[in-house]
Amino acid sequence: MTTPPIPQYVSIARPGEDGLSGFTRYAAPPEWCCTAGGLDLPADISGREATAFHEAGHAALALIQGVHVPAVRVSTDPIASGCGHPQGFAGANEGLGQQLWHAPLEQALIVLAGGVRAEIAWLREAGVEMTDTRSFAVELGGLDDQVQARNLLAFYGQEIEYGTGHPLRDYWCHQDSADRLLTTSWGKVCALASTLLTYNRLTGDQAAELISLSNPPLPG
Repeated sequence: MTTPPIPQYVSIARPGEDGLSGFTRYAAPPEWCCTAGGLDLPADISGREATAFHEAGHAALALIQGVHVPAVRVSTDPIASGCGHPQGFAGANEGLGQQLWHAPLEQALIVLAGGVRAEIAWLREAGVEMTDTRSFAVELGGLDDQVQARNLLAFYGQEIEYGTGHPLRDYWCHQDSADRLLTTSWGKVCALASTLLTYNRLTGDQAAELISLSNPPLPG
């Protein structure tokens, strides 16, 4: 019988911005400099591809569940870090965070959980060994998603949990739901990620058409 992971609290400071905090399934490694250093991707694996799959995961799960997607993008320039590692590539689902306030809560939480889960699924598919350190690095990159999940739950008078099995409050349950949706719609995620890597940005309507879905109208 597999022992469930113990939630590991983590927080990061961001110069000039509010810090981020949340919980990961994996403990922080003893030595840590940055997310890119923790990922330590093989030479044939691009950090920009990982970001594209992260954002494609969010966008695909939003469209599948009937949530309006304004636009999605991936940058072309890596972000430098103080330790010398390229810090990665920025990506965003532009305006999706605001749309999630209008979506049913459970669906919104699954969309938020889908970015990290899509990124991990693609790295495994690409043959990258997902060590505890690499998995921790990917989860760290999704802390902003956890922050929004925490805020959404708080708006409904709920407190976020990890590993408790509660069908609404347990963020890891929503990650499991995201995994199931990603498995059945992986072709759509791959199509979005591949096109993002070529064109850098897609409107929500373009993304929806690409994967044979409709982009729901903006909430009235």
